[in-house]
Amino acid sequence: MSMIEELQDSQISEALLAAVEKRVTTTITTITTITSRGHDASAWISSHGRLISADAQGIVVQLTAMDDESRLRAFQPSDRVGVTFKLKRHKYVLNSVIAELRPARQTPDQQHSTALLVIRWPTKMHRLLCRQITYFESWPSRIFRAAFWPGGRKAEPIAIGQDTPVWSGVVINITASGLTMRVYPMVLHFLKAGDLVGLRVVAGPGDVVAYSDARFDHGDDLGDHALVCLQFVGLAETPEGQRLLRVIIGNTEPDHAS
Repeated sequence: MSMIEELQDSQISEALLAAVEKRVTTTITTITTITSRGHDASAWISSHGRLISADAQGIVVQLTAMDDESRLRAFQPSDRVGVTFKLKRHKYVLNSVIAELRPARQTPDQQHSTALLVIRWPTKMHRLLCRQITYFESWPSRIFRAAFWPGGRKAEPIAIGQDTPVWSGVVINITASGLTMRVYPMVLHFLKAGDLVGLRVVAGPGDVVAYSDARFDHGDDLGDHALVCLQFVGLAETPEGQRLLRVIIGNTEPDHAS
């Protein structure tokens, strides 16, 4: 079996309904703006919950009680999210959008109320064997570097001196949905939210190189440097995207991950 398998519609339904039946835990990743020491900054956050139902509108995730207040504010209808869950020996990965936020509710068997996210039924989903995709922060032994440019991956300049700029920096964190990287502050003058960019990731050890399209989501000028948050577009839907996903899987898992 391939490490990454794109599922057919019937397989998507089967997997999601099985996950709902078992009320499996899930991780929902999105990008948000956080305030720290008086400064706003963009960051990828991960919230946790359980898949509790599925219908024609979408899948319903019940957030854990500890995530209700701190995480629900990060979500808005139409936000793009990455969703991962584990079922038997596989990890499932999908990208979709939030259809609805439902307020916290009290149930008879719970001491705390829990909020609900309705996520639109995915048109594509991927299954990975014996691997886990999680959020991580870079550490010295696992350095990721990236470069990006306007116009998508096919617009990469092929010669020095072309008008298209290329910006590079160190990746600070990465998920199956996107990454945050450190760049020079002047980069922010050339980008606006939603811009399509091409992305090249170089991941050690071994300097593995992979490409993907991405969208610029947020940028934060922190004085001596800036942080930019890029959201992958169509990750795992092309050979290049699958290669990037393999890079993430193969190089970002902590040593103790199973």
